[in-house]
Amino acid sequence: MKDKIFTLANLLTFSRLVLTFIFIYLISREQIIPAIICLLLAGLSDLLDGYVARKLNQVSEYGRIFDTAVDGIFLTLTSLSLLAYDYINIGIVIIFLVGGAIRCFSYIKKDKISPTIFSKAVVVLIYALMILSLTEEMIFNLVKWPVAGYHLVISSIDLYRKL
Repeated sequence: MKDKIFTLANLLTFSRLVLTFIFIYLISREQIIPAIICLLLAGLSDLLDGYVARKLNQVSEYGRIFDTAVDGIFLTLTSLSLLAYDYINIGIVIIFLVGGAIRCFSYIKKDKISPTIFSKAVVVLIYALMILSLTEEMIFNLVKWPVAGYHLVISSIDLYRKL
């Protein structure tokens, strides 16, 4: 398919970019419930954009690059905003950013992105961890390191598979 910019899949990706800045605003105002709703919507758009692109024959090089860039922007800015307002610590942010960088590099190394069930689980777990950081500090503290480690391991495996 010739690269089309204005597709439903790319609109879903763009909505995640917009939701990133809405989330930052909401966290800065300590609007926790709306911020959680924002994370849920962003997560939904992240899970749906690739599915929609494949089902509607909207897969494109532009969409692949745009989605990867928005994923990186989302992870970086939401993590930093959670750090700035003391919901997560610097160690988790560093692991998220290193895992995200590895994942972006692996996507760049491979023309066709074929996520596995394990890499999709990483996405779900990161969104869940962010929500837990806002709602359930005790559970968040129990699972933050295993989730962060899983993120690094799966990102590294994805990179290895694509080299």
